[in-house]
Amino acid sequence: ERVSPVRIIEASATGGACGGDFSFILKQDGSLWSFGADGEGRRGVKKDDTNFPQQVMSSGVRAVAGSGSHSLILKTDGSLWSTGSGKLGKTGHGQYGNEHLPVKIVEGGVAGIATGKYHSVYWTDEGEVYVFGFNGYGQFGLGTTIYNKTPRTLDLSKN
Repeated sequence: ERVSPVRIIEASATGGACGGDFSFILKQDGSLWSFGADGEGRRGVKKDDTNFPQQVMSSGVRAVAGSGSHSLILKTDGSLWSTGSGKLGKTGHGQYGNEHLPVKIVEGGVAGIATGKYHSVYWTDEGEVYVFGFNGYGQFGLGTTIYNKTPRTLDLSKN
């Protein structure tokens, strides 16, 4: 524990994200690094917990979002990748198991990403919004409480 900031990476960082007990750093060269607890594969590396940054992807990363047990990675080509616990469909690739390495779930066209505790949202260059994961409280805005293990379009015209 520290009471003041400490430098952890000796290179230009352009972004990052935090999960429940892990963190990501996005470097200027497009590489993605993670550290902290790796339970369920949420850090995107096939390693144990670590307090030293480990490389997740070597290049091409635009943004990252972390949650309690899953993460999303947006690449510069607009592709979307997920890692971590597939429980309740929250990784969006149709499986319920844990993914310790990133899995591509969308080929391209993704403009932005966000994660909740048990669900995720992304939007496309055309403004379409997609949701997946647990929806037990209606957090998808679909008028149901059914969860989806693959991305589903959110129809904003109904409101």
